[in-house]
Amino acid sequence: MEARTTFINDVIQRNTLLRIPYFQRPYVWEKDYWERFAKDMESTLDSKRKYFLGAIILKEEEPTDEDTLNGIAQKHLVIDGQQRLTTLCIYMKVLYGMTGKKNEFDYHFLQATGSQDSVIIHSCVDRSDFHVIMHLPTLKDVTTLKDVNKESNICKAYMFFRDFLEKRKQEGINLLQLLNTVTARVTFVTISLRREDDEQQIFDTINSLGEPLSTGDLIKNIHWTMSAKHD
Repeated sequence: MEARTTFINDVIQRNTLLRIPYFQRPYVWEKDYWERFAKDMESTLDSKRKYFLGAIILKEEEPTDEDTLNGIAQKHLVIDGQQRLTTLCIYMKVLYGMTGKKNEFDYHFLQATGSQDSVIIHSCVDRSDFHVIMHLPTLKDVTTLKDVNKESNICKAYMFFRDFLEKRKQEGINLLQLLNTVTARVTFVTISLRREDDEQQIFDTINSLGEPLSTGDLIKNIHWTMSAKHD
């Protein structure tokens, strides 16, 4: 196990896949969290200090042959931190888009070749909506699209950040400066697990200290781990 301080571009890279495993709950953050997140990101404009976004726990996986052909050099399971990482990706999608830097977003947040999927691969519940948001060519209103669940928290988060940042832009906030300070000052503590480390035990320990998992979450967790051991 290794822990280190990392910046956004250290964690999210086009040659590194971050996979949300089946046992993780769906994306559950809502408006109160999004608003606090957006205001915290804006606070980087007024401070020269690093902003600590929290800890994320990743476990090393072996890239498949297909991953390697798509330019993936590293692959990790996201054991803890998917809510923060998902929120960050959606927020940055909007912020890059509003500053005319869509191509730069694609360079950092999408895979280099092949599927051009995002570097964060969600579990089945959120995968489709997250994929659509990450690949929007313009910051359009997703409620007009047919291929998304407009009631999903993924889509609602996108619409919230789009409206929030548009309002802040009209109020005089320099979004390009905001993008630069967020990239330069937001940090994580990244805890990297080796392949032989027990993610089941770590996942259970983390979640026993926070909001309780539902029975369904626990059953999925145990089922996934037992299946993996017999594959």
